[in-house]
Amino acid sequence: MPHFDSNDVIQHVTFHLADSLPKDAVQLLLEEIQDLDPEQQDIEKHHRLEALIDAGHGACWLRRPDCAQRVQDALLHFDAERYRMIAWVVMPNHVHALFQTMNRWSMNSVVGSWKTFTANAIGKLVRQPNEPVPHVWYPEFWDRYIRDEMHFANAMAYIHNNPVKAGLVSQPEHWLWSSASTGNAGLRTGKGLQTGNAGLRTRISLENASAEPRGPSTEPRGPSTEPRDPGPEPRDPKEGQP
Repeated sequence: MPHFDSNDVIQHVTFHLADSLPKDAVQLLLEEIQDLDPEQQDIEKHHRLEALIDAGHGACWLRRPDCAQRVQDALLHFDAERYRMIAWVVMPNHVHALFQTMNRWSMNSVVGSWKTFTANAIGKLVRQPNEPVPHVWYPEFWDRYIRDEMHFANAMAYIHNNPVKAGLVSQPEHWLWSSASTGNAGLRTGKGLQTGNAGLRTRISLENASAEPRGPSTEPRGPSTEPRDPGPEPRDPKEGQP
């Protein structure tokens, strides 16, 4: 899918672990939809890939509380500085985030920073003795900009209900690694505000969410950074600016 990257729109981004999509299953999926017209093929591919990920393939490192915590902390670390985080969920093998970039930070830079920092942190946690640090994330990520208020509501519902749909909990608020959770006190929201997940900022303008997609862009792959407590060290603010 092409990326549309702008501070004027809300983005729904999904990124997943490197082993969460078995190659054989993906190949079979592509063969089954190859006779569809291009537009329908893209829609069907998206839905089927999401179903494959929700099936829980791979090591599912994010099922570990220590790994899930690293990801959730990274998602919130620059809230209200580089982006406004609206909703998120950390699933066992993938992550959904609904957010709007700000201060001329690009979506690619924000997502690349999340993935770089958490790959370093998770790799150290799951590394086996005498083995190299494993490859954590699949290189690409999926993104869809929010078109209108109905799309926004559907994206919020999808993110919060993902753990229920996957059979992990009976109610969205029971999943700890989600903006739907009511049990996580002390999360960082913006400049040090301490609150539970349910108190996070949700007022985001939708005025400019009708822009058309542009061509594909590439995700930054700069050198990894050492963390500052409790999240990634800031990069040069000019990185990724138009």
